[in-house]
Amino acid sequence: MNQSNYTTLIRNNLQAAFEIGAHELALRLDGRSTAGVVIITAFGAECRLNPDGVRRGAENEEGPRGVVISLLARHACAEAGIEEPWQAFRELPDSMPYVGAFRSHTEQPLVAHVEDIMTRAASIADRMEGRVIDAPISGDCGLVLEPLPKIRLCYLMYRS
Repeated sequence: MNQSNYTTLIRNNLQAAFEIGAHELALRLDGRSTAGVVIITAFGAECRLNPDGVRRGAENEEGPRGVVISLLARHACAEAGIEEPWQAFRELPDSMPYVGAFRSHTEQPLVAHVEDIMTRAASIADRMEGRVIDAPISGDCGLVLEPLPKIRLCYLMYRS
């Protein structure tokens, strides 16, 4: 998919999302609205959404990250996010065809960085609207991060 296709997809998602109004959309995304713009925290930075696009920090998000943010906005609901009980990716409905890709593209790349992540856990948690789990049920370190509004991820890490 080229850049203009992403931009079109992002714009279409946001125009649909804003049909309920900026104030209601902001409530659903745990954000705030001002002058027709919805402001949220996503991927550790302030994002400004309007029907024409996503601005994250000083940059327009016109790639895959913008698509994810716009999809979140389009499908935002009023219900609170569910945190517990935690589920592994493979336990989610209809995830089985994607488990291998998830493991190779999401879990495995982090393995080489576990020590560094554990050392920087508190600063990572601060940046990603999360927290360090003081006594994880399993693992040597645990983090709960919220990369997107209402989307919480729990990472359990083991030293080699």
